[in-house]
Amino acid sequence: MAKIFGQLEYAQLENIAGDSTSTATGIVWWDSTGKKTKLYDGTNIRALLRNDGYCVLGNDGTAANNIRLHRGANAVLQLVTGDDVTAEGSLSTSLAQVSAKLETYVTGSLPAAGVAGRLAYDSTVGRPKFDNGAIWSALDTGGTTPWTEVTGTTQTISNNNAYIANNAARVVFTLPATSSVGDRFIIVGKGAGGWKIAQNASQYLIKGTAMSITGTSGSIESAHAKSCIEAVCVEANLGYQIMDSEGISTILSAWMGSLKGYCCPGTYPAGAQIDDLVFSGETSTRLGTTMNTGKSAGAGV
Repeated sequence: MAKIFGQLEYAQLENIAGDSTSTATGIVWWDSTGKKTKLYDGTNIRALLRNDGYCVLGNDGTAANNIRLHRGANAVLQLVTGDDVTAEGSLSTSLAQVSAKLETYVTGSLPAAGVAGRLAYDSTVGRPKFDNGAIWSALDTGGTTPWTEVTGTTQTISNNNAYIANNAARVVFTLPATSSVGDRFIIVGKGAGGWKIAQNASQYLIKGTAMSITGTSGSIESAHAKSCIEAVCVEANLGYQIMDSEGISTILSAWMGSLKGYCCPGTYPAGAQIDDLVFSGETSTRLGTTMNTGKSAGAGV
């Protein structure tokens, strides 16, 4: 083939309504029907990239089987089916399928939150998380709550996780330092020691109308070794409401101290007495008390 050297001033590609029938490797032409420049590479016909909303990926003869890059709005890139005719600048609804993998991090190594809408996978808790603009929050994957059997005596709770407390001594769980409204956790007692939930600064737990002391002095614990609890975050980073529990869980340090109780019979005869209940100091898990059952007009309690 002859070679020509020089400066090309003006030239026009061959205009073909569709694909060229030439088998010459390297031939280039303009497809006036598909409105794109095409190249035959010796095996396949390739569409060359254009920056005008007509960039098509794929060589299937049926346009709908290919994928097109489409600028749906300002700074919005969409992947649409190859036959989509939505005008540039308008959002298309003919979206193509995407198969991809989220970036994977361990808890604590996620990028700083603040770009709402980002997605990442937290391999520590086994859940995808999204950046809501303030914190990374775990997505609810619908019935696939990760379960962990805790055989030690301490465990920091991860949002949207479940735990089985299995130790002869009490297992102390600590609330997550950060959480979003709706985040949950579950604890199930198995070992003889039961469990306790400790709090970070400014945090609190609510059960019914009772609330623990705010901060590190407050806590809640199992009433027996097999107690279970499920709680949900009702104030971001701070408060959890107990949704369900089996066995009465005892809120500690909420109103404990020098308490007086009221002991009265079923009916109130004239001169009924109000008698003191004397509590011992709390030294382990519960407060002890003694009561004279013969008081309150001799009717007992």
